[in-house]
Amino acid sequence: MQNKSSKIIDVIGRSIAFVVINYLLVSTELSFKANILGLIASLTNIWMIADYYKSVQRQIGKKGVTILLCVLCFIASAAIAYFVGYVRGTIIQF
Repeated sequence: MQNKSSKIIDVIGRSIAFVVINYLLVSTELSFKANILGLIASLTNIWMIADYYKSVQRQIGKKGVTILLCVLCFIASAAIAYFVGYVRGTIIQF
């Protein structure tokens, strides 16, 4: 039972971190569309999505549940971006 509960806690923690980091990376992509930082944020987001999927798939073991969880996390991230807005970033010269 301990093993199952630790897996659930791990998946919940990873999902919360994924939603927050995905929101911040999308905000960075939108803020720096015409800059190399936007491209770096996009590549980082793609890597993070693949890593999240693999780690949750390893914990859950069922592909359908993993895909559903990924979709729910994307919806949560999009809801934060829609209702809160995105973080505007600028480059400030020293």
